[in-house]
Amino acid sequence: MKTKKRYLELVKSASDNQEQRLNNQRPNNQRPEKITQEDIQKLPQPIQKYLNYVGVVGTEKVVNFRAQIEGTLTLKPKAEPLPYIGEQSNFILQGIRLFYMDVSMKKIKLYGLHHFDQEDARMQIKVFDLFQVVNENGQHMREAET
Repeated sequence: MKTKKRYLELVKSASDNQEQRLNNQRPNNQRPEKITQEDIQKLPQPIQKYLNYVGVVGTEKVVNFRAQIEGTLTLKPKAEPLPYIGEQSNFILQGIRLFYMDVSMKKIKLYGLHHFDQEDARMQIKVFDLFQVVNENGQHMREAET
């Protein structure tokens, strides 16, 4: 699974880079920044109330997260839904989002890798993880993302 391996390499690289940035920002093993009342002050009142209710104020600020997704994907209206699994990793300080997708279309496996950062956006899709059918990048991909 070359596409999944590449995704994991990108995640590791972004993670290592972010860890280095955090260490540079926090000299002497200083603790991560905490969310303050001031941080949520500009949010609508119901959201502030909810965030206070669930105890967000005083917790560490999120600098990265990962989501695993299972679902179906429909390529066009009235088409049969295709099962897929996905994994997304976001690195907030660097403005990087990585998304890996594994789609089953009948007996054909499609693997996708999407890489979005502050300078570029790229999408690659391969059939059977061998034959590239999509390889897009550039400004039009960035604009589609933002």
